[in-house]
Amino acid sequence: MREEILAMSRWMTLSETVPYMCNGDPFDRMKGEALQLQIRMTALIERMKKDDDPLLGIQYSYMKKYFDVLMDRMENMENVD
Repeated sequence: MREEILAMSRWMTLSETVPYMCNGDPFDRMKGEALQLQIRMTALIERMKKDDDPLLGIQYSYMKKYFDVLMDRMENMENVD
């Protein structure tokens, strides 16, 4: 699942994740959330290259931890089926 999210986030925009977020399926909503988070993390990495604000690094580390938790939850949901 992690590789799929990373691959999809390379070509998707935030607005293209809306159908996932509006889906009635909890797994799809979580997938949309993970996609949005990965897209934002990628943008944050680019900003960190231009700005040495230490708070950006802290923000990124929290986002990465949250992303890892989402991935673990999604993988657990897949294994239940």
